[in-house]
Amino acid sequence: MDLDEGNLNLQFQPKIDEVLKFLKKKKIPTALLTRNSESSTNFFLEKLKKNHDITNMFDPIISREFQMEKEFRVKPHPYSLEFISKSWKIPLEHILMVGDSIHDIKCGINAGTQTCYFNSNNVQIESQPDYKIDSLHEIKLIIE
Repeated sequence: MDLDEGNLNLQFQPKIDEVLKFLKKKKIPTALLTRNSESSTNFFLEKLKKNHDITNMFDPIISREFQMEKEFRVKPHPYSLEFISKSWKIPLEHILMVGDSIHDIKCGINAGTQTCYFNSNNVQIESQPDYKIDSLHEIKLIIE
C-alpha cells in the first residue's frame, strides 16, 4: 500500500468510536463517501479497526476509484448520494450528509438531503447547512 504523509499522520477525531458505536447501536446506516483514493480509504478503515475495534461500519464505501469506475461525477454532484439512497431504500430527505468541506455540503444540498457541516478546521463556508458542529460527538445530539 502506498502511504502518503496524510495517511501516516492520520489522527481520528475525539470520540469517533463512541459516535460510530452509537450509530451502529441505533441501526442507523452509514456510508463513506470520499474523494480519497481506495488505498487511503482502506488505510483509514484498517486503522479504525486496529485503534477502535470498529469494522463493517460503512456500506457503501465510495472512494475516488469507485466513482470513476461507475462513471459518477464527484462531489458536489449529487449522484453518489442518490446511489446511497437507492442502495439503502431510504428517501434522500431522510439522509443526513455530514461533511467537513464545502463540496460535502453542496453535494447534500444538491441531492436534497439534510446537511451537517463538521467544522473540524475552524473554517467558515458560504453554504448554509441544516446543522453545524465543532465535534463529532454533537451528531448524537442531532439524531436523538
